[in-house]
Amino acid sequence: MRLSSRVCYLGGVHADENQLPTVGGGSLGERVYRALKEDILARRIAGDEPLVEQTLAERYGVSKTPVREALRLLVHDGMLRVLPRKGYVVRPMEIQDIVEVFELRRILEPALCAEAARRRTREQVALMEESIELERHLTDPSLEEREQSLGLHRLIAEATGNKRAIAMHRSLMEDTARLPWLVPVLRAGPDRPEIEEHVRIVAAIAAGDHEAASREMLAHLEATLARDLGGLGAR
Repeated sequence: MRLSSRVCYLGGVHADENQLPTVGGGSLGERVYRALKEDILARRIAGDEPLVEQTLAERYGVSKTPVREALRLLVHDGMLRVLPRKGYVVRPMEIQDIVEVFELRRILEPALCAEAARRRTREQVALMEESIELERHLTDPSLEEREQSLGLHRLIAEATGNKRAIAMHRSLMEDTARLPWLVPVLRAGPDRPEIEEHVRIVAAIAAGDHEAASREMLAHLEATLARDLGGLGAR
């Protein structure tokens, strides 16, 4: 299998208006929940845009009941907050959210990377390498680079074959993808050091060097957090 476009970090099917994802099944409310979550993560919904049940029902071609269920789930997830008598709005990420997410990623991802080095296949390594090449040739790195990077991280997690760990990792990737809600455009630097960091990670995985893979992933996460906080003006 080869990649013909950017890797989707969610690994699923996003919903256009009046079209709900069929992958994963579930109740109508669950399908609206997945569609709305993907629209939020893909920033097809503006951060300050009030989310009203009737408008969303028309958007997805359903009644208000499944929309209400989806909104309740997203509030529970921490993605939305309630605006009394107005509807809902995407909950903005705060610097502390980013720090906490990266703390968890630093615990989980080096271990996943080491396991990927033990269990990777040639096809999986090829997909990782192609993901990096796509990252090199993005037309607008400031808007697309984070999405492509998260796609690579997803591929690494999937190479472990550990379904529970992959599910935990997916949740962290969704939180990481919400960083643009904190800053609309986090500009990529001209040197884009994250690409070479990715190269070193994948090279270690390809070589089956689990210690180097874990070490390179940890270094990458620490550098990424420093860059993100620096871009936000945090100290």
